[in-house]
Amino acid sequence: AKIADIRDEAELSAAFDEAHAFSEKVILERKITGDTFKLVVANRQLVAIVNTSTAAAETRDVTSEAHSSVVENALRVAAAEDVGVLVLSFVSSDISRPHTETRAAFVDLDLAPELDAFLPWDSPLLATIATEFIAWLFPPGSPSRIPLIAVTGTNGKTTTCRMTRFILEQADYTPGLACSEGAFTTGEKTISTGDVSGISGAYPLLADPEIDCAVLETARGGILKHGFPFDHCDVAVCLNVTADHLNECGIDTLEQMAAVKRSILMRSNDAVVLNADDPLCLGMLPLPNAERICLVSTERSIQDLRTLPSAGDCFALVEQEDGTDHVVFYDGGHRLPIAPVRDIPATFGGRARYNLSNAMHACAACYLAKVDSGALKLGLERFEMNYENTPGRLNFRTDLPFRVLLDYAHNPDGISRICSFIDQLNVEGRKIVALSAAGYNPIDIIRGNAAALAGHFDSYICYNFGRNIKMQWDHVPGALRETLLSCGVAESNVSVTGSGLDAIETMLNQAAEGDLVVMLSGHSDRQEIWQRISTFE
Repeated sequence: AKIADIRDEAELSAAFDEAHAFSEKVILERKITGDTFKLVVANRQLVAIVNTSTAAAETRDVTSEAHSSVVENALRVAAAEDVGVLVLSFVSSDISRPHTETRAAFVDLDLAPELDAFLPWDSPLLATIATEFIAWLFPPGSPSRIPLIAVTGTNGKTTTCRMTRFILEQADYTPGLACSEGAFTTGEKTISTGDVSGISGAYPLLADPEIDCAVLETARGGILKHGFPFDHCDVAVCLNVTADHLNECGIDTLEQMAAVKRSILMRSNDAVVLNADDPLCLGMLPLPNAERICLVSTERSIQDLRTLPSAGDCFALVEQEDGTDHVVFYDGGHRLPIAPVRDIPATFGGRARYNLSNAMHACAACYLAKVDSGALKLGLERFEMNYENTPGRLNFRTDLPFRVLLDYAHNPDGISRICSFIDQLNVEGRKIVALSAAGYNPIDIIRGNAAALAGHFDSYICYNFGRNIKMQWDHVPGALRETLLSCGVAESNVSVTGSGLDAIETMLNQAAEGDLVVMLSGHSDRQEIWQRISTFE
């Protein structure tokens, strides 16, 4: 029973009798009148006293008005609990007087307070409390950070992140990874799955005590929608800037996209790795915050690279060594050969030039993170493009009478790069491809996917990504078909089907000995598609 406003002995006796009818145990509490104050203690210090009573005109900080006894009692409780942040609720008719005079009292203690329940989102007190909480977690002088490598770009981010992580493992680090496939710690222990290339992946990953460094895929979408997952990183990498995700989040041009990606590089205090073969990447120079800049190129000579404005003195490029192409680093006056290109499985004998570029960016990032050349070489020579290492990126099945390739190329630049690779393969039979495009992109980019493929294959199947179907972007397959026809592909060589699973089923059943089947898959149904490829008899 709850009985309020007991004013004299008679009312007390009556209340006791009423309560005793329900239970032998009766708890008597004194009613406290006055305003409610929240005393916030962080890092063993009183940060604020806030009047949250509805009687107050508005929530306000009254720390300077509080009597010393109120503060002393709050700090005594905080010392006993010793947590990062706690909130005590104090009811008093006059907080400037001792509680013994006003019959005030502490009525609640919250060790996991929801601060935004009584502080507005823009209150400067929230920043102060957060600062003190971090100081409690990591007292001055204690280790509080791990090395971070952030990777951005339009194409190749996830592959480069996985390569970077693999190289770090060869150097006996325990790296974590957050990317568009999920967040992972040691031994492929999974923290989360799906696209977590932003705050949603970085925060839980960096809270894991098992890792001693982290590789973070840092996509433009996460930054524009949720902000940066770190205040600064040790090494930042930008692979390229090409047409994709335009007309989203206020980004309508490649120059605007480049500016977003440059903002990631500006958060690196130590080193930046840039693709010197991409004009928009070179346009990000100078980068005054970074102590070192490494320019990466699969096309330029060392003489060319050294003449570039704001080039610095660190370069990664391809040079002849003993009659064969080698990945070579220049650092100041030193030349350091790393590995022959033919010994890097991810390049498929040097034919996948864009993947050579990814590998070199990963290698350069680890080099600037102080990884020794032996681990760099091991990492490049041991990393393979299979579904376990890089799901949906250059994944082959070769034990059938025909070959099957699964890849994620999904914009004109990415498709042009994989076509250049496929053109170098020896294919005895037909080349069959299934293609789609992201429906959120402008129609020119959607058509660009088909135009990039036209002329490289014998048969084309236009289908719709799973997300397109969900969003009812039904225009994509038709636009792809029309573009292929306008590029000179014979109508008999172009067909339209529904989903990616429909497309792979059609190709697997049509393929003959010596053919090459290429599935340019979306993200949402990739696992099902690979399962079908893997189990096809």
